[in-house]
Amino acid sequence: MEEIVRILNQLLAEGLILDYAIGGGIATLFYTLPFTTVEVDVFAVVRSQTGLIDLSPIYARLRALGYREDGQYVRIGEFPVQLLVPPSPLEEEAVREADVRDIGATKARVFKPEYLAAIYLAVYRPKDRVRIEALLRSRSMNHDNLRKLIERYRLEEKWTRYQRDMA
Repeated sequence: MEEIVRILNQLLAEGLILDYAIGGGIATLFYTLPFTTVEVDVFAVVRSQTGLIDLSPIYARLRALGYREDGQYVRIGEFPVQLLVPPSPLEEEAVREADVRDIGATKARVFKPEYLAAIYLAVYRPKDRVRIEALLRSRSMNHDNLRKLIERYRLEEKWTRYQRDMA
């Protein structure tokens, strides 16, 4: 995992990405009990002069560093890493507001638990309900901030559905 963060920080220093944060299951593990997850989801902000997002310079640099593509992933060490452009304003804000965490001797940017819960709520797959529940029990969860995210991103109906599903 530390190798992934070193590479992300290198891409940041080289200007290939403008910002990043680890999201998804791996980020959730910073705040909850362990569970199984396969890939590392990295939300990367990249420069776009045309409005179209082009990740090919990032992939070319990763290949030059000796990493190989594996379907939709890049294999860095033992981990498949999925590079994602934040698909909505919620994920964009999650990247901007990310926590800085130590992974070994390296600093990593990681989604905060309230952003993870809001994103899981927005997507709302069966595995997301379980992750929301675990995050809600986390000492790191800021419930007031989660409530504000639910309101700002109009997730009230999904929150009501989640509460009904978990009753």
